[in-house]
Amino acid sequence: MFTQIIIENIEEKGLKASKGESKKEAAKKTEGKVEEAAPKIEKKESKKPVILVSGDRHKGAIYKQDNLYELTTSSLNKPLPVWLATIWKETYPLILGTMHYNMNYGVIRIESSGVISVELKGKEGEILQKASLKI
Repeated sequence: MFTQIIIENIEEKGLKASKGESKKEAAKKTEGKVEEAAPKIEKKESKKPVILVSGDRHKGAIYKQDNLYELTTSSLNKPLPVWLATIWKETYPLILGTMHYNMNYGVIRIESSGVISVELKGKEGEILQKASLKI
């Protein structure tokens, strides 16, 4: 009957800089490996949406695959440095829109009408990305 909302702290295992490695070298090494570090979600036959909430990546986006949505946000206190954002461009076919590297946060609104809005917002509260789904 209800949509599942899963809140998980996903640590990017093995994606940190090694001793003596520059931040730029670490960023190039980790490009495209975020998906490998994320937990695998078993697909179910349910048509009801599942919403994953994650963070601590210093960037934000909304992803969608079938009935699975992910809102990843961060951060208001330590966004990705501009120099790193220029070389660590994440493109992924499941991203709705684009990746956001400036300060951001997420909001999930559950309306009495049965609509759930998943929003990625900027520092001033402006909507950067939004997905609406019916439960």
